[in-house]
Amino acid sequence: MSIFMSSTKRLNDIVNAINCVYEIENADNAIQIVALGKTLPGAENELTFISKGHSEASRFLSETKSQIIICDPSLKNSGIKDKCLIYVENPKMVFAQIGNQLFKKTPEFSIHPTSFIHPSVKLPKLCRVGAFAVIEANCEIGEGTVIGPNCTLYEGTLIGKNVIINAGAVIGADGFGYEYDENNVPFNFPHISHVIIEDGVHIGSNTCVDRGSLGPTWIKENVKIDNLVHVAHNVIIEENSYVIANSMIGGSTHIGKNCWISPSVSLRDRINIGDFTLVGMGSVVAKDIGNNEVWMGSPARPLKEFKELNSKLKNL
Repeated sequence: MSIFMSSTKRLNDIVNAINCVYEIENADNAIQIVALGKTLPGAENELTFISKGHSEASRFLSETKSQIIICDPSLKNSGIKDKCLIYVENPKMVFAQIGNQLFKKTPEFSIHPTSFIHPSVKLPKLCRVGAFAVIEANCEIGEGTVIGPNCTLYEGTLIGKNVIINAGAVIGADGFGYEYDENNVPFNFPHISHVIIEDGVHIGSNTCVDRGSLGPTWIKENVKIDNLVHVAHNVIIEENSYVIANSMIGGSTHIGKNCWISPSVSLRDRINIGDFTLVGMGSVVAKDIGNNEVWMGSPARPLKEFKELNSKLKNL
């Protein structure tokens, strides 16, 4: 059951939050909904959904205790008479939209007294800074942004509007870059730039985004970065891309728009990942990838080559 309880919602409230074509079967505005919930077992006062194409959709529809279910039109004529069914083409998306609009807890905008914020920081009234967060000099924070507990924003970090940075993230620490002198003694290369995080970005807990050396590390609009990700100096991640947990992005690598970097992927430094590209789980990428490609493996290769190689290995 959801820990985020809402004031009571009824069918009319729910359909008013839908922004697409829908049909309703067994409409009943008397049903009271106070939360979102799992399909099984479900609860009478929770809204739920069944994903389009789910292999057990019929069983889920029959067994769920939820009284309002968002599902796709393939479940029409199921014979269900005791539940209200809302038919849409993309049930999961519609469920998410309804949840964000009607049931999501709105963050309380406040500055925790244990946080440290340098006097030069540009901080709007509508933002949230959690316990023991540190925001150093010359940082800028956009309206509606949430900085979680124990986060550190190093000097000069620029953060846009409606950004979420979860607990323990470190933004803008020095990148890892060294040069050797004639005696093979390593010297740190200066990292004198900063980090730019644009509007709508989400950064997970304990993720590190290093500052750039001579130019910024740049996370563009609506990028979503999971927990425990390392983003090295001078990386650029274009709009709407996802980087999933435990991934590592080497310095000066460029990730295009609408990419999906799966869990535990390693991208070496100074490579380019094209737009609309997917890199499979655990892959190690050592060279450029073009647009609209799927790569897998270690070392990573196009999906077709990966499958052919696996087939050959099985036949050895």
